[in-house]
Amino acid sequence: RQAPLSENEENLGGSIEQVSKAPAFKYILFVASLLFENHMETSRKGRPNKFDIGPVNTFISSNHIDGTRFRFGGRTTAALNSQWFLSGYGAYGLRDKRWKYAGELTYTFKPREFYPWEYPMHSMSFAYRNEVESPMDKFLDTDKDNVFVALKAFPVDQMLYVRQGSLSYNYENYGGLLLRADATRRNEKPAGELQFIKND
Repeated sequence: RQAPLSENEENLGGSIEQVSKAPAFKYILFVASLLFENHMETSRKGRPNKFDIGPVNTFISSNHIDGTRFRFGGRTTAALNSQWFLSGYGAYGLRDKRWKYAGELTYTFKPREFYPWEYPMHSMSFAYRNEVESPMDKFLDTDKDNVFVALKAFPVDQMLYVRQGSLSYNYENYGGLLLRADATRRNEKPAGELQFIKND
């Protein structure tokens, strides 16, 4: 810049610094980051974050079987290990008084910078879950426990208790082609108003 800064322009940096130090601004920034990132970092300033808590929008939800449902989970980052990643959660329903849980262990063949799904992916994963869901939840693009998904226009009372283990392999090349192979074992039991009827 060829022209000198005016007095107001020179003082602008100090004003921004003062605002960033205000307690209210820190809370606003924290809430905004939760809304956009949906996870809370656990590291302090200046240290690499090794574990994220979340997703935040799944902490409280509801369904026909669980009633009010509380869930807590998280995931590791590359700052803990750049090739092994662990994620999972535990959930409890106040109506059926049963614990649900899920976990996933992922190994990436190349070190990652932050997360295992970075482009291009080349990984193997083992996942297991013990859950309750509706038959249509498997088609959701988002997490079924998303608090906004829990708000439904009509009651969904046909549900399933599910135990599922899966092994998956992902390979993505720099052209954008993704190859995926999965092996899954799934056990379902009806819950709520859903019934399995045997044909004789």
